Amino acid sequence: FFMSYYVLRNYAVAAFFITMMVIMLFHLLSPGSTELAWIRVLNTITGCALALASGYAFWPLWEKYRTPVVIAEALKKNNAYLHQIIVALQSGHRPAASQFIKCRREAEIANHNAFDSLRRMKEEPHHKQYNLDQYYALTGRLLRIGRTLTTLSINLQTLSPRLQTAWLENYGQQVSTAFAQLRSL
Repeated sequence: FFMSYYVLRNYAVAAFFITMMVIMLFHLLSPGSTELAWIRVLNTITGCALALASGYAFWPLWEKYRTPVVIAEALKKNNAYLHQIIVALQSGHRPAASQFIKCRREAEIANHNAFDSLRRMKEEPHHKQYNLDQYYALTGRLLRIGRTLTTLSINLQTLSPRLQTAWLENYGQQVSTAFAQLRSL
């Protein structure tokens, strides 16, 4: 009864022993011929082939290929959100609260998609996980950037419209360059 030993250690091995035990128990109930055994083996092999084919048909990509693309999209959306805030600051007018809603939602959705992609990657086999720690660090910072941008956009409504914004253009270019460099990694 190796199945009880392997259930918590390696489920694939345990499933093999469970299958063998069930087949033996059915054989004890109604003994069959070797022909029946070969039919069962053929059915098991056919079931395995169908399971593998459907697995690759429905889930053909590992997250390690999708995560960099999703993180790059999050960087792009956060950069667009920052640019909208900079434009509002440079305009010299108090922006309406609704002015930032679309960019904020897009950035938040992109950030959460990046984090969800990392969660899915973490559930994959260890040899399929690529740069997991670095991606977690980057995604955590993206979430913080998004929250900081949201706080800034809310506080823009209380700032003086005559705020000096000469430094904003240079700052915006530097941040855009940094986002572009991160996307290219």
